[in-house]
Amino acid sequence: MNMKKILLSVSVLMMLNANGQIDDQVTVLSGYTNQSYYSLENGEESNITNQDWDLAFDVSPFGSSIRTNGAIGVELYVTPFSMSDWATIDTTGMLAWTKTMDSDKYWNIGAFNADFDSNNSSDLGWGEYSSITHYVVGNKTFVVKFTDDSVKKIVIEQLGSGTYTFKYSDLDNTNEVQETIVKSGYAGKNFVYYNMASSIIIDKEPLTENWDMVFGKYITEIYPGATYGVTGVLLNNGVTAYKDASVETNMATIDNNVTFNDQINTIGYNWKSFNMSTYTYDLNDSATYFVQTVVGDVWKLGFTEFGGSSTGVIEFTKEKVAAAGIYTNSDVTISTYPNPVSSELHIESGIKGKATIELHSNNGQLVIQEGIEFTDAPLLFDVRNFKSGLYLLIIKYNSGEVVSEKIIINI
Repeated sequence: MNMKKILLSVSVLMMLNANGQIDDQVTVLSGYTNQSYYSLENGEESNITNQDWDLAFDVSPFGSSIRTNGAIGVELYVTPFSMSDWATIDTTGMLAWTKTMDSDKYWNIGAFNADFDSNNSSDLGWGEYSSITHYVVGNKTFVVKFTDDSVKKIVIEQLGSGTYTFKYSDLDNTNEVQETIVKSGYAGKNFVYYNMASSIIIDKEPLTENWDMVFGKYITEIYPGATYGVTGVLLNNGVTAYKDASVETNMATIDNNVTFNDQINTIGYNWKSFNMSTYTYDLNDSATYFVQTVVGDVWKLGFTEFGGSSTGVIEFTKEKVAAAGIYTNSDVTISTYPNPVSSELHIESGIKGKATIELHSNNGQLVIQEGIEFTDAPLLFDVRNFKSGLYLLIIKYNSGEVVSEKIIINI
């Protein structure tokens, strides 16, 4: 094993006060029907309806998350029926079944993944991963309930070779649809979307590399057992943030000793509160967010106005307060082997904890971006879904360090 010291590695924050504060706004429209994908550097990337889909499938190379559109009232129940009972599934006693929901902390835990065995690392909720075939094979049946109280039964049959296979139908087995979603058709994105009523795949999300956060409505657990639709901000994969509630936004400054949080709801929805006296929203002027983008820039974000469901307008200020720089740090080490690699790349890190791993092709294209966590055991990175060639592996630690390594994939 070749232990290599990584140079040009650690992110340095350099103050950029000259850029100044920028006032901006987005709207998610009346009734919170839309989503706004937003880049702190470039502004709004796209503004699209959030009403036209029921399911979202993770199309990242190693993703298996399947989410439901709780924002429009879609509900998911785990049935007590096995896959062999498909033809006889009914909804007797459904209210006593396990009802699952998307995580608002991590994109990779969707409603279909939520009912998993924490003692079985191969259990992904809707199915079980095989280390031999590298397929996820379905082992549960589900019922989807829509806002009009109609239901459909559904089973995710497998995820193999980058392709989801699933089927769904009415309870009496009519209107059965057999469907496949091929990840490679949506390269560079987090999710692709699906409408069960019309049986269509909807490609609506911007490229992952082009946005930092999404404004819109989502479901959260207000307190144990009680879920509610809220309107707020969720972070993109690889984007981190922390909240400063110690002073008013105009006085807040970046604290280099604070660890940025990778939970996607770090900004969330509670920068505002509903005033029962005026029937308007009050903004918390001591809620300041420092957001670190995937390239390492840090932006200061504060909210100034929320129009509520009548307009869906969200106004805020932003300011780039730090930019990513690079210097040599001989204390940061990483070991990758074998290199060239044909199946699994072993990665050992001198720093433990959560990070984001990126793989860039030789022409600079972002191929994959995933959240990871380093422990004492080597991290296994499966490269078999990639083409042979030279790649740049970048690891961005939540604590601020960034390391890079050239690897050769030889399939």
